[in-house]
Amino acid sequence: ELLPLTSASDRIDYKQAVEKLTGKIKERILTRALQLSGGNKTKAAQLLKISRYALIRELKKVGKEVDPGT
Repeated sequence: ELLPLTSASDRIDYKQAVEKLTGKIKERILTRALQLSGGNKTKAAQLLKISRYALIRELKKVGKEVDPGT
């Protein structure tokens, strides 16, 4: 659960919640670009208008396995 609040007295770590949400959004964007490119990282990076290196770095950040050969 992204925001595990059950009552008004519960506290939430704002920074941690934002980082978690941002990571999930990035993961979905990266995954979709890879789907659209048929798994080709160069084409996925072009779709996202980032370098292939940046794509690989972002994939690692969100915990996706990276095969550098594709």
